[in-house]
Amino acid sequence: MSRVAFVLYRQVYEYGNPITDQNGYDLGSRIALRVYTDQAVAEARLVELMRVARRAANPFALQDTARIPAVLALGVPWRSAPQANWDDEELTRWYDAEAPHLTDAQREKVWSLFDKRPLYGIYEVPLGDE
Repeated sequence: MSRVAFVLYRQVYEYGNPITDQNGYDLGSRIALRVYTDQAVAEARLVELMRVARRAANPFALQDTARIPAVLALGVPWRSAPQANWDDEELTRWYDAEAPHLTDAQREKVWSLFDKRPLYGIYEVPLGDE
């Protein structure tokens, strides 16, 4: 019978972006946080880490921020809307000011724009007999 370990990892970022090669391809740099033998336990911890991260972190400081049209299309009642000509720094500061006023559901909408590059994940590692 083949056994599997479940490795909980965190995405590695450098200057707000995943580490890439010269052509901009994500190198898949990850930091292993913990190994589990029970998949359900690993997944529960992943959900908890993402919940905390989405409440505390600014997604615009961690990932590509060229998303102002998508942000405006979310239907979130922003106190002030981001402007089309804002750079990454302005958008990051704006979200820091807006985030405390968002509900969990509104925060989830914002983070959904970044789901292609999750902060945390799980990968399976086969365990041998050695």
